[in-house]
Amino acid sequence: MTGEYERVQITGWLKCLSPLSIGTGAMPGDISGREGQHGNYLDICTHPDGTPFIPGTSLRGLLSALLKSSNQASHHANLFGEMPGGQRGENQASNASLLRVYDAKLCQAGNGGILKTRRTRTATDPITGTAKDNSLHEVAQVPINSQFFCEFELERRGNHRISRTEVKTFLGLLNQLAKDNPLARLGRGGNKSEGQVVWTLDSVKTLSPARLVDWLLKQPVTDLANAFIEANSLNQTAPVVQGKRQFNQIPLHIKLQAPLLVDPERPDDKKNLTNQDKRDNSPDMVFRKENHNGKTRLIAPASSLRGLLRSHCRKILMTILVENTQEAPPFIKAGKKADDLLKILFGSEERASALIFHDATGENVKTHRQTFNAVDRFTGGVADSALYTVEAAWVETLKTKLRINHGYLHKQNNWWKGLLVLALRDAMEGDLALGWGKAKGYGVFTVEIKVEKGGAFIQRWDDLKQSHWKNLAKDWVKSLHDLLNQPL
Repeated sequence: MTGEYERVQITGWLKCLSPLSIGTGAMPGDISGREGQHGNYLDICTHPDGTPFIPGTSLRGLLSALLKSSNQASHHANLFGEMPGGQRGENQASNASLLRVYDAKLCQAGNGGILKTRRTRTATDPITGTAKDNSLHEVAQVPINSQFFCEFELERRGNHRISRTEVKTFLGLLNQLAKDNPLARLGRGGNKSEGQVVWTLDSVKTLSPARLVDWLLKQPVTDLANAFIEANSLNQTAPVVQGKRQFNQIPLHIKLQAPLLVDPERPDDKKNLTNQDKRDNSPDMVFRKENHNGKTRLIAPASSLRGLLRSHCRKILMTILVENTQEAPPFIKAGKKADDLLKILFGSEERASALIFHDATGENVKTHRQTFNAVDRFTGGVADSALYTVEAAWVETLKTKLRINHGYLHKQNNWWKGLLVLALRDAMEGDLALGWGKAKGYGVFTVEIKVEKGGAFIQRWDDLKQSHWKNLAKDWVKSLHDLLNQPL
């Protein structure tokens, strides 16, 4: 019986490194009647007192997916259970799970002691690259630096006691919830740099068969909790469960050529603004920022970067498709073909995205405030009483990275690489603009890419053409054209 346990209890904390949003499952229309909320509000899981929590099912689902894609996948059937048939044959009986996952309770509020924040979002029109009409909605989020207390139990199933190997495997799986793991993300927006969490162990307690017998023979019977013994050494010898490397990381530098105002905040909507602040011409829109080590840092959200790249990739696809087809406007078949290809790369409701985006951040921020007159859409003249002020920002460099999960693309040829190469060319040449005010000259940028580990950032497309990547890029673009030349 040495090294086997009747029960193992593991506790620790999850800290949010980015905003977290785990929905209630209710669609916007289902909550439109609630007081103070409208039909385009997506709420998160909270207790009756309004305190957010992470459902145990969400944690269990993330850990199950991480273990399935790791080098310890053979332990999945025992730890998480298996349906009849499973992966080992149609005649295989079902296995109950050894693992019990409890809801994670909020133990420390996020920045500023805030329990829950609300972000305004809108979908991007893939054709125009602008916000879609009638798609404005609000998403509730748990802010950065919120911490949740987590509890897991491994419990004996029939004659199957819990081995040291299984305990160490699960501890190593929890250690996958780390800062440098792009897949350690919970809830909505995982491919937009949201929901990233990091795990910290509190304690590991085990109950051996011998200790259980001692406890049963005690008179009077004491609380079961007293039968647990500390076994923190298990975690010290637990190897980190490594995920199979299915993704590449591409570091990018975004070099701003003009002020940036992306996903702006609206100070007038904030309750802490006084009437005097509003009278003193405070800006109506302010750039996204956060305080980092006492300094203001400019943020270009991953969701905005994803929307811009998806929109531009669709334009590239449609340009090639329209040239190669005899279809008349409005090119319905070509549009469907383009959207089907984009779902493979950017995901949809049925499948996850193969691209994982990260927020672009930059320091040494310089502000740029400017006042505009709104234009009357009917007359084309200045709208009466429509003066507004924006506060944009400028930094020399925004740093970000793009991760490509090849696990979702292993059945595809290199057409998607050709599409990204063409989009990269336009970005390096400064043909894209990000955020608000494109017609006013805002948001213009160029991109520098680091194509090799340890190499320098390539600043111009001509430099990339002269490297050994030139022939590869030609082959990738040819694969894209070959695919799009097929009958629709």
